[in-house]
Amino acid sequence: MKAASLPPYLILGHPKNISVLIFVLLTIIGMTVASQGLSIYTLLIAEPAQPEIIRQPSQYQKAAINPANVALLFGRGQDPQTVQKNIPKTNLRLILKGAFANADDKLSSAIIEGSDRRTALYYVGDTLPGNAQLDKVHSDHIVISRNGVLETLYFPEAHGQSRFQAIEVNITQLPKAPIQPTQDSAFSRPEPTSLLPATPVKRKEEKAPIYTPSYDQSQIKQRMQELRERMRALENSSTGG
Repeated sequence: MKAASLPPYLILGHPKNISVLIFVLLTIIGMTVASQGLSIYTLLIAEPAQPEIIRQPSQYQKAAINPANVALLFGRGQDPQTVQKNIPKTNLRLILKGAFANADDKLSSAIIEGSDRRTALYYVGDTLPGNAQLDKVHSDHIVISRNGVLETLYFPEAHGQSRFQAIEVNITQLPKAPIQPTQDSAFSRPEPTSLLPATPVKRKEEKAPIYTPSYDQSQIKQRMQELRERMRALENSSTGG
């Protein structure tokens, strides 16, 4: 009995089986190469990734702006002291007797005698005789404003009889007075008052009265004569006893 014949694809080493095997292997290799090539091509044409930039805070601080340097961009202004020197002297019949300059212009004041021989104390902003206004107080002169024009008033010459010594008052050295509020402002200041000569002014801390710089020569001579007569009377009484 003859053995039954097998199909060709079941026979090992059959030429048809070898051809099929080679075809399968070539197909697998081709697919692998195509896949690798596609991956490489994709990497080449893709845009490179941008690196992430992290901004660190600046270690340099901004330089401080000097207002003086900024002001120079618009030119250098005129010195205030130079401007004061160019102000003409006033022709008003006023006599400056005292000047109390303060760092705060509102607290500055001056003693001025008018053409009517009346002496009064004026603060900055007060109206002076002659329709002028006290604008600024310096240690040796004052600046007044008349019809919008600035004028200066200096002390009389040194040989004058009505000159007082100018005093600069520091606000930090003054005792603080109680403030009495008003309806118009938070504080009030005394109105200009006339300065009467030979008027005793009593202070609480001093027993003896204080007089202004004006004196009556006849009264002084009479007082001295009375003191001399008393001394002589005391000497005579002691000698006679």
